[in-house]
Amino acid sequence: MVWCGTMLVRKTLRQLTILVSVIALAGVVSGCGSGLFPEGEDVLVNGSCAAPTDQMGSFMGRVQGYPIEVVVDASFEKRAPDGTDYARAIGYAVDQWNAVSQRISGRDAFRVRFANLTDTLRQVDPSDCNVQFGDEDTFYVVRETNDEHWNKLNFGNSVPGATFRCTRSGRVVRQIVFLYPDKVAAPQFASVAVHEFGHSLGLDHSCLQGDGRDDFRSCDALPSTHEYRQAVMFPVIITGHSLSEMEFKATPLFNDRVRAACVIDPA
Repeated sequence: MVWCGTMLVRKTLRQLTILVSVIALAGVVSGCGSGLFPEGEDVLVNGSCAAPTDQMGSFMGRVQGYPIEVVVDASFEKRAPDGTDYARAIGYAVDQWNAVSQRISGRDAFRVRFANLTDTLRQVDPSDCNVQFGDEDTFYVVRETNDEHWNKLNFGNSVPGATFRCTRSGRVVRQIVFLYPDKVAAPQFASVAVHEFGHSLGLDHSCLQGDGRDDFRSCDALPSTHEYRQAVMFPVIITGHSLSEMEFKATPLFNDRVRAACVIDPA
């Protein structure tokens, strides 16, 4: 199992803080937005965040308002040689989180459109918060295809997706998502997209890799049945050579929904 998780770049640029979140690989999609919630499920307690005490530190900066405009790289609309429909998988991921947001606030979290992106945006250094790659209301989803650029971002073959967020005073001022389809098996691409869109809402991983804290539990030694381990926001997804060996996490589970209610402001 290869670990690669949330990395804080400890520097501030004009009072902007950069946070980089990734999902790692170790080693079909089912469900739909309308069927996410058991009857009577309540993800808030008296209108307040109901996340467990050992996850109270598992949040990132909030977005400024909803719905967030998402500009998706139009190259995702071109199917892969094996027929994989990446645009549909991204739409599925958006539908999942919009269903969660509708339940919490009565409005969508994301509004998506596809557009041709510039080469400048594709090669941007997202760790530099002085560079413009979106704003507080809009972010881009870029299809990564360049190993050299990916390596410059300090990622390798075990990382198929990454979210970069610049925040000021606890609020996002811009963010960008990179998805690298060639780094993950096609059936698992939707799981990666759901995970990264969770980060774009302001969710950190469901547990902390390495040493944990009282407010952010360590992933170490969590049993496979633990709700933090099963969550779509767990930092690792298991790969394999066949569908039976692969792990699929394309539907936000109860723990994901409870934490989402802590960052999505009720209408």
